[in-house]
Amino acid sequence: MLEVTVVRHGQSVADVEDRFEGRADFDLTPLGVSQAEKVAEWIKANEDYHPQVILSSPLKRAERTARIIGAAVGIEPLFDCALLEWDNGELAGKPKSEGVKYPLTVCGPVPHWGPYGTESGIDLRARAQKFWTRLLLDYNAEDAKRRVCLVSHGRFIGTLFRSFLDLPMNTDIGLRTSDTGVHLWRVGRGKRTIVFSNSQAHLGPPAAR
Repeated sequence: MLEVTVVRHGQSVADVEDRFEGRADFDLTPLGVSQAEKVAEWIKANEDYHPQVILSSPLKRAERTARIIGAAVGIEPLFDCALLEWDNGELAGKPKSEGVKYPLTVCGPVPHWGPYGTESGIDLRARAQKFWTRLLLDYNAEDAKRRVCLVSHGRFIGTLFRSFLDLPMNTDIGLRTSDTGVHLWRVGRGKRTIVFSNSQAHLGPPAAR
């Protein structure tokens, strides 16, 4: 059985500066660090979620989140470019007010091609699908429970979710992932189970966040 804990990074500088992020390499804000510390402590306090492996995007906001989690549970993260956020080409790092200049991609990837240097929707899904297949080959086990923690980005996590459930590319089913939102997916006994989605219990009541 394989249990996959999927964590989005904490708040980044691009979030507070209202910029398009994608492959732009922004670090966490002080609030983002606090969010990462809280999710790390939550994982540490819940033995059922302790990972044996942490795999992370190498972008700063994910890397720092992964290292904070890793320090809490005593694991050195491994970094995998397959977990990078969608490549948003010329949009990366630009103020969102400039989105009018990029009308084809401001809401996400175009399925069949990549205007303004972006990664197409098909290429993004193929990257997620290849990663998911490799994850199953490397870590799924019939005779033991394996736990893997993935630290990545909102759009990539949503695409990986579609791969996990074998959903078609053109589905209108989406997945919301907030700052340090946690998902738990389980694979085993011929089933794929969503245990929970986008939990932010570690941040306390909404009014306190």
